[in-house]
Parts: sequence; C-alpha cells; structure tokens
Amino acid sequence: MRVERVPAPTLPYDSERQVIFIPDHLTPQRTVIAVRAVLDELVVEQPEFGAVCFCGAPVDPAEGLIPRQRTTDEVNRIGA
Repeated sequence: MRVERVPAPTLPYDSERQVIFIPDHLTPQRTVIAVRAVLDELVVEQPEFGAVCFCGAPVDPAEGLIPRQRTTDEVNRIGA
C-alpha cells in the first residue's frame, strides 16, 4: 500500500492501485491520524496509539513510509 499527498483528495482510497490519498498540507501528526482513519474504515484493526498498515507494519512519516510532497520544478513539470 502507498500513501499519496494530493491538494484535494476526492477519494480516500483507490483499491485498484492500493493507494491512500491524504491532503498535502497535513502535519506529520495529522497525516498519521488521516491514514489511520482510512485504514480503520477499511477494517484494518488499529492499535490504541499510532497506525499500522494492512501487513501490521507501523505507519510512521519520520521513517519515510509516507513520502513528503515533492515540489521541485522538474516534478511539477513532468509529475512524480
């Protein structure tokens, strides 16, 4: 599963691509809350604190599991 940051997500989850979409302006703490909420809606049991993926791995933006938004000129021109 992947997490993508987008300006205004229309869907929280794309099952075909297995991607969770979150707003690109969220702080790391709110990012975990948003990802946790989507996973909870997908009936992925969550611990009391933090969030875990389908596979049971912890979701932690500091560990790079949730990518930072890329905003370089090249990415803006050709996409990530």
